Amino acid sequence: MLDTDAAMEASGLSSRPGADTRQDLQAEMLGPAFLDAVAYPEITFTSDAVSQGEDGDLMVEGTFRLHGETRDARVPVRVSRNVDGTWRFRATLTTHMTEHGIEPESTLGVIDVADAFDVFVEVVARAGGEACG
Repeated sequence: MLDTDAAMEASGLSSRPGADTRQDLQAEMLGPAFLDAVAYPEITFTSDAVSQGEDGDLMVEGTFRLHGETRDARVPVRVSRNVDGTWRFRATLTTHMTEHGIEPESTLGVIDVADAFDVFVEVVARAGGEACG
């Protein structure tokens, strides 16, 4: 689990859990009660179509596969050009655990994990095949 500054900002959290807590959360999320990473080692998005969206952005349509369940998805992609000539593509896919056969955790009504969650993707690309740093 990686708690980047961007992830912390997106989540609205102001503090990070300790190393032991992160390790426990990682094990639980990858375990059979949630992602079951042993049985379902891959999460995929396969694009079927890309169209011009509003303001020069893109709309990508395809299928999202998580936990053995495949769902159609439409994902808006924000496109921007960086000063160094690279292109930045940012997308957020909102989906629900229950759509993928995962039951959100609830502990006596005290802790309820939301069903909806976001998958964030950011790609930086440069023309000509050079690696981006």
